[in-house]
Amino acid sequence: MNFKYIKNLLQKKFLNDLAFVYAGAVINGLSLFFINVVLGRFLEKDLFAVFSLSIMALSTVAEMSDFGLNAGLLRFAPHYIALKEENKLKQLVKIVWKWRVYISVFLTLLGIIFSYPLAKYIFGQPEIYKQVAFSFLGFRHQINYDFQVYPLMCG
Repeated sequence: MNFKYIKNLLQKKFLNDLAFVYAGAVINGLSLFFINVVLGRFLEKDLFAVFSLSIMALSTVAEMSDFGLNAGLLRFAPHYIALKEENKLKQLVKIVWKWRVYISVFLTLLGIIFSYPLAKYIFGQPEIYKQVAFSFLGFRHQINYDFQVYPLMCG
């Protein structure tokens, strides 16, 4: 394969950003894989099941918490970039970021407050409510990580 051709492709901004996002996704996937392997070997079955359920609940709520903010960003950011309306683009990113922070703080607090009912009625193990509450502390990071990828895709 011609390495000059590959170098020329990577010098283009879109492909460079795409490679950056893809590399981040691969690193994230590998780290989650290794964390699961390490925890699977060293934790007892019951504790690993609690960990897995907490991560599953966290991921589900994080996916549902978008409320169309990313779709709006992906819809309007390229439009503002094409029209060279930098002020509107900055305003859009600020608004989306502000709402992401508000939503993540609200849902984190809500998850911590309702960790006991979640543990008791959803997981059927009221004694794990502390672990469920602790897992919601990572919720804000999950939401904000998703947001940080989208500006790279826009532009």
